Amino acid sequence: WQLSIFIDTEPGLQVPFFYFFMQSEHGFFKHKKVSLKTVLGIGGIVAAFILLIFLIVFVVSMIRTTSLPSIYKVMKDWNNQDYKAVYEKTGRILEKKPLDSQALMFRGFACYYLAMAQIEASLSESYIDEGIENLRNALENCDLGLRPRIAYVLGKAYYQKGAYYADLACQYLDEAYIAGFEADDLAEYRGLSY
Repeated sequence: WQLSIFIDTEPGLQVPFFYFFMQSEHGFFKHKKVSLKTVLGIGGIVAAFILLIFLIVFVVSMIRTTSLPSIYKVMKDWNNQDYKAVYEKTGRILEKKPLDSQALMFRGFACYYLAMAQIEASLSESYIDEGIENLRNALENCDLGLRPRIAYVLGKAYYQKGAYYADLACQYLDEAYIAGFEADDLAEYRGLSY
């Protein structure tokens, strides 16, 4: 296949632009004349179609990358004890909504449990520090019903920081205890913090 289009520049004068020869079954060539309007029309349609496909792919990829996970999905991961997924999903939420108290709370909880699972002390310490920061921010505008749970984990996180943070560990563990929060190890952590 070869493409041929003749452009009429002046009456009676044809300038070859493309040649379109198609070999038939009988071995001879047919010559077709195609106008510039037809070529431009088809080219415009093809270009518009390609642009439309590109636009659709771009919009779909933007929707996928910018959509935030729901707190329901975070809670589902939390209930499955998938702390790494909770950590990652809440991180995406907090990039767009840095003061979301539920995302801050779950990220702080995930940081604490990821820290407890670490063997390397420096990585564990960085998770603890991030968890404390998130939990303290969550305390600023959380529901009153969540405050004792946050205080409990925050007290345990401060306990993990060592003796210099014992006063903060006591403060938050006492807050959880006074609010009536129940956990199997609350009394133990309170006693160890004093």
